[in-house]
Amino acid sequence: MLAAPAPALSQSIESGKSDYLRLCALCHGLESTGLGPLREAMKIAPANLTLITRRHGGKFPADYVKRVITEGGGIRGHGSSAMLAWGPVFNAEQDGASPDARIEELTRYIESIQQR
Repeated sequence: MLAAPAPALSQSIESGKSDYLRLCALCHGLESTGLGPLREAMKIAPANLTLITRRHGGKFPADYVKRVITEGGGIRGHGSSAMLAWGPVFNAEQDGASPDARIEELTRYIESIQQR
């Protein structure tokens, strides 16, 4: 059994979850399995985000996930690197959190939902 995250880490994950629910769940779904309500309208099905670690040989690729968030990662559904679907949101402070902190928190949340 995994130990409970440290309080600061737990708070960071919760902040990342909040951004995920606002910005990602419409496509990737509440369970992060790619079954969001907008999936039917998309030409390319959203990825199951709970399988990222499995798809990368058992190691969570945090730097890759951050690149996908900030640059699109070459994923067509995420838009170009010049104008991501959520780019303006992550380029502004929110509730005193810097863009880098918010990207880190979202990455930690995605890491926390990986299937074991």
